[in-house]
Formats: sequence, C-alpha cells, structure tokens
Amino acid sequence: MLAGLMITPLGLPGNWVIFGCAVACGFATHWTKFGWVFVVALAVASAVGEVVEAVSSAVGAKKFGASTGATIAAIVGSIVGLSLGTGVLPLIGTLIGAFVGAFLGAFIYEYIKLNDFEKARRAGLGAFLGRTAAVVAKEIIGILMVIAIAYKIFS
Repeated sequence: MLAGLMITPLGLPGNWVIFGCAVACGFATHWTKFGWVFVVALAVASAVGEVVEAVSSAVGAKKFGASTGATIAAIVGSIVGLSLGTGVLPLIGTLIGAFVGAFLGAFIYEYIKLNDFEKARRAGLGAFLGRTAAVVAKEIIGILMVIAIAYKIFS
C-alpha cells in the first residue's frame, strides 16, 4: 500500500495498487476482516480519483479563462509531458512532465489562437494548478483508503 501512495503523485495508478492490496488481504484472511461491500467502496474511491485526475487540468484551465480547445490541450499536454518526462528521468521526470505538459498544452493552444501572452499564461497557470489539485486530491483519496484498510485489519 505504501508503494501505491508513492506512485500516485507520479500519475501512476497507485490507488488501484492499494485496491489490489485490499483484495489480496481479503482473500488471505478469508474475508473475515472486511467484505465485498468494503471492496466495492474502495473501487469507487479509486475510480473517483482517476476521474478527478483526468479532468482537473481542464477544469483549472477553464477557471482561468481558457477556451475549450485549451482545456483539451491541457489534458493532452499532461499525458504527453508525463510520457516524455518518464523517458527522460523516470519517476521525477514523470511528475514534472505531467505538470509542465498541462501548462504548455493550454499555453501554446491559447497563444496560437489569441496571440495574447497574458491570456495564454493564465490558461497555462490554471492547467498547472488543476494538475496540482488532482495530485493532492488523488493522494488524499489513497491515504484515506490506506487508513480505512488498516482500521479494518487491525480493529
């Protein structure tokens, strides 16, 4: 579960790793510590984290005045940045790439469209902040999952 918490900020599916640990624990304990309802709740929490991560850069960009195209570019930029960052410097590069990619995706799109540096910068900043919010929210979900699992196991 600790590994899941460590890989979540890198844009990797850490909450699903935590979920997998819970399922393995359920089988190992013959479901005496928790049942399928609890496991379904963990799956829902993991899915919510993924949805938050997927849309956060776009929502942040939109809140800072970006166009619909820039919000899509922020999502694409985040994915491209994450991929390129991983290739350059695994782990840290993944995290940095996702943030920089979200910023650049929204910024470049708006700058090409409007030729206005300040509006493009604001759109990029919104995408960056949205990505930051996503990482924080997803990590909080993961921490709450670990706490819930530990409580069920040790109580």
